Amino acid sequence: MKTLKRTVSVLLCCVLLAAFAPLAYAETALIEKAEATFVVPAAGEPFDFNAVAVPDDAHYTAKILDSYFYKDGKYEHIKSGDAVIAGVRYNVRIRFYADSGYRLEDGKTEYVVNGDAAGTIVGTNMVEIIFVAVDKTPDDPAPIKPTFRDRVAQFFRDMRNRFLAVIFFIRHLFGNKM
Repeated sequence: MKTLKRTVSVLLCCVLLAAFAPLAYAETALIEKAEATFVVPAAGEPFDFNAVAVPDDAHYTAKILDSYFYKDGKYEHIKSGDAVIAGVRYNVRIRFYADSGYRLEDGKTEYVVNGDAAGTIVGTNMVEIIFVAVDKTPDDPAPIKPTFRDRVAQFFRDMRNRFLAVIFFIRHLFGNKM
């Protein structure tokens, strides 16, 4: 009976240790790759600092802290909602914040913004990327709706092609001797 009690108590201690092990491990969990995306505005569109997205299962968040451009010998900072100018090179600073129990480390974490690796680290968990505002692309014209005559002609072409496909398949089955 004593052996059974000792075995059960050792087993319960192991279960208790296993229950608290993830909490102890989570404090040192390194995020190896941090990704963020934001919409690059076209010329004349407002730049929204709050439109930053991270993957759904990420244990971190990202935020645009600053955006500026160089013009006429000086740097000009823009605010969220300001319209961007065509052909101007904008620098955007994005900061990543790790959730509780996780950490970001500048030398070990790879930062990816809009699908490209962000090579310039300008502060703790802060990267800087560059984009150039381009002119807005013209809207695509509405597709032309086919007429009744075009739809009937397409129907008969499709039927002919299907009929020929069946004939070629039968020829293939019998070794092209037809």
